[in-house]
Amino acid sequence: IDSKCENIGCGAFRDTYERGRIVIKVPMNKDGVIDNRVEAAAYRLYKNSPTDRGISLAPCRLLSNGCLMMVHVDSVYFYDLDEPHKTHWLNKIEGNQIGKYRSKIVAYDYALNVSERFDWEEEWGVESQVYRNSYHN
Repeated sequence: IDSKCENIGCGAFRDTYERGRIVIKVPMNKDGVIDNRVEAAAYRLYKNSPTDRGISLAPCRLLSNGCLMMVHVDSVYFYDLDEPHKTHWLNKIEGNQIGKYRSKIVAYDYALNVSERFDWEEEWGVESQVYRNSYHN
């Protein structure tokens, strides 16, 4: 990460930086690496279509160093949206991490909201105890 990047947040597993209209999610541990892989795989699978849970995703791609590059989205808050923009999935995104990208409401932190995650972890030979204990049903 260079000096032109601004740290915009830190979660339990990833540190997040912004440069211009690009966000870089830097994994801090194994779960951060898995989260980055899941978000990249989900976006590759769904692109501009909603997931099987109806979630619209912010575009991203996995970098060769394990970091995730994602478009910047303009933050929005669920309670600020007018009724036509409220959908059943918005309030299910952890921490309401949703934003507007090209006038569309998208999730920008969706690693725990992808139904394929459990299968992908098995396929990749990795396991996130946090996900398995807290989110997988």
